[in-house]
Amino acid sequence: MLRIPFRLIANIFRLIAYLWSSLWFKLAQRFRSQRKLYVELELPAQLPLGNAPRGLSRWFGEDEQSLLELRETFARLQSSPEVQGVIVRTQGISMGPARVSELAQLFDGLREQGKHLVMHSDSASTRELPLLVAADDILLTPAGRLYLFGYRFDEVFAAGLLDRLGVQRQFIHIGAFKTATHRFHKQAMTLPQRLMMQGLHDGLMGSLIARIAARKQLTPAAVREAMAESPLDASEARALGLISGTAFATRIEGWLQEREDERALPEDSPLREASWGPLDIKAPRVLGQPIKPDELEHTKAQKKTLRAAFKKRQARRIKILKLEDYLDAKPELRLKPLVGAKQYVAMLDFSGAIVMDSEGGSPLGGGGVSIRASEANPVLERLRKDGRCVGVLIHINSPGGSALASDLIWHEIQRLRREKPVISFISDVGASGGYYLAAGSDRIICRPDTITGSIGVITGKIAIGRTLEKLYLSTESIYDDESALFTSVFEPLTERVMLNFRDDARAFYRRFLERVGQARGLERRRLHRYGRGRVYLGAEAKKRGLVDDLGGMEEAIRLIYELCEVSQARAPIRYVTHRKQSLRGAISRSIIRAPRLPDSAAQLAQPFLEPLQLAQWLEREPLLAILPIKLKDA
Repeated sequence: MLRIPFRLIANIFRLIAYLWSSLWFKLAQRFRSQRKLYVELELPAQLPLGNAPRGLSRWFGEDEQSLLELRETFARLQSSPEVQGVIVRTQGISMGPARVSELAQLFDGLREQGKHLVMHSDSASTRELPLLVAADDILLTPAGRLYLFGYRFDEVFAAGLLDRLGVQRQFIHIGAFKTATHRFHKQAMTLPQRLMMQGLHDGLMGSLIARIAARKQLTPAAVREAMAESPLDASEARALGLISGTAFATRIEGWLQEREDERALPEDSPLREASWGPLDIKAPRVLGQPIKPDELEHTKAQKKTLRAAFKKRQARRIKILKLEDYLDAKPELRLKPLVGAKQYVAMLDFSGAIVMDSEGGSPLGGGGVSIRASEANPVLERLRKDGRCVGVLIHINSPGGSALASDLIWHEIQRLRREKPVISFISDVGASGGYYLAAGSDRIICRPDTITGSIGVITGKIAIGRTLEKLYLSTESIYDDESALFTSVFEPLTERVMLNFRDDARAFYRRFLERVGQARGLERRRLHRYGRGRVYLGAEAKKRGLVDDLGGMEEAIRLIYELCEVSQARAPIRYVTHRKQSLRGAISRSIIRAPRLPDSAAQLAQPFLEPLQLAQWLEREPLLAILPIKLKDA
């Protein structure tokens, strides 16, 4: 009760500050009322879901913009009548198709509220174009290019090399489509792998082409032809209708002004060609000869027309403000409740490989971040016990990882689900262990181009004893039972131990099917037909009952509030991080931004490094539920 008077006083001061700032904002708005206001923002290559409200990383790292912050910013812009348009500048996107679609949906919200959306880029690739076509106008730097080469899946098979090196591989994968280890003991794709990857590729390409064609009012054949002609320079892209024009980043305001002038003048207006040039005298005359009355009248009429046009042009003048400057200038009233703590809907970000407590991420994808059971479970338990938390949204962008860690986190999600609604929405990837987590929630939402499924397990090891023999090195080991050889990098497993591990992998696969079957209401035999490690796009997963709805974050937010039976005003979204922050980790992340190997060098090194990385990971996590593929584009 003691906090009530202090909060009341603080709210009074907030209200006074808001009224004072609003007064000055309105006055400034009156003075610039003759201008059309555009706000400009630069879109980063990668957008995290949210940022922790406080922590060591904010001191040592860059204050990154998050998707939740961008969503809140766009909501403010949509409700701002003084903002006529938004300019978005992008220098490249490193997000997958589903997350790009999530951003495009935010941009669609701006357009639906009548905001003129302009996107500018120096050059654009396959990854950026689905986002660019969400705008009313696309501008490219005059020397820019469109690199529309499409999506692809690359697979490097190292069996021949590893045979020559004497590296022995022993892997068990449950399901013909669980192909994560095929690169180590196959010379080419198996038929199931080729069928699966071809289906994913065709689905993603079809979705990409359909989106571009619909937004730019082209036929799919025209889009495919443009891809075949890539790279396209700015003039070619404009001729094909893919962009609106060209402008340097510093000349966007001038391009907008010229566009406003052109649109304001009638098609037959003589001012279209030379709106602000010198007055046109109808006929030439001798120097010193007085102007004839009809010429004078014509000149006066033209001058009057120009004055009227100039006055209208003043009303169409463009003013561009940086987004941060506009938000700082526009006041916002935020009062704290006097009594009690406010309810909230928690949003968690499960991105990266799923691991136990050990360091390191997935060698098969998932980026540098990871989902650790030791970090995620205490947060899930805290949210379950917190009476202010009325529901939980879980964002999943994970290729999977440790089978044990996946089951531990699934169990905690189940406990949470029994007490309050839990919704999972999958963005780019929610496969294998990532899908295992989603199956623990009340509802699963994903986008049509989300990669999901991959219900299956792998286990195994590699042994380099023969490699050492080629180098004239020998090893000796002392152990009780031959099962101890699993953690040895020198000797392979015996047939009996391999059968033990096969039985163990099958047992976990049955558990996987049981978890998903109970959650999705699918019988085991039918689910096994959909499983076996097969990967699906979101639309195909929905047809098979693996997900409930197609959509993204906005649809998941609407659904969680329906299930919680509470409004967003009463229980706002609160981003909750599950990743522990340490001084050492925060400093290392801020300092270690060293240049990586070039992509070509990384691709050449991949066949040499991945077997060792996978062996090291399997030594820590004997059972893996991991996605076997990785999407790439231009």
